Amino acid sequence: MSYLFRYYAKVYDRFMSRFHLDDDSIILDIIGIGNKKIADIGGGTGRTGDKLIKKGHSVTIIDPSRSMTIRAKKRNKKIRVINRSMPFDMKEEYDVILFRDCLHHIRKQRETLELCSNKLRKDGLIIIADFSPESIKSKIIFCFERLCFEKIYEVDEKKLLKLLQSFDLNTKLIRINHRDFIVIGRKNR
Repeated sequence: MSYLFRYYAKVYDRFMSRFHLDDDSIILDIIGIGNKKIADIGGGTGRTGDKLIKKGHSVTIIDPSRSMTIRAKKRNKKIRVINRSMPFDMKEEYDVILFRDCLHHIRKQRETLELCSNKLRKDGLIIIADFSPESIKSKIIFCFERLCFEKIYEVDEKKLLKLLQSFDLNTKLIRINHRDFIVIGRKNR
């Protein structure tokens, strides 16, 4: 279990807000309103999940940190929680599988993304928002996480695009700023 997320769960949302790491507006715009079935991998305290539920979606947070997901359930009782680490054999299919600032914590990224691509419904999306390893600000974030005994597996956005394409997903890169990017993979079959 992660030291970082177990012990910082109480202050996590304030920390994210203080350092301007909590903007999920582009992700919310991409998903839109409606009735999509969403898996929020690493959804933690449920900030984004809560907003998605208020837009009419059903959300399952898949996150190994119970101290984080307890806060998610307090935030919105409709959030479903699976306390597991990726990858694991997900039983359900989803319209959207979201990785927000968490793929760099997953060691088996290829296996995880392949599994997720197989669990997408037709026209489903994998949305990956993460930190570019080339950015100085990202390097500072990764250094802080490593100081908190967290293992980091940096995610290069160009390699990520190629990886998702190898799973027959149509891809798109959105560069938010030098630090942040979003990669989208769409399943067309």
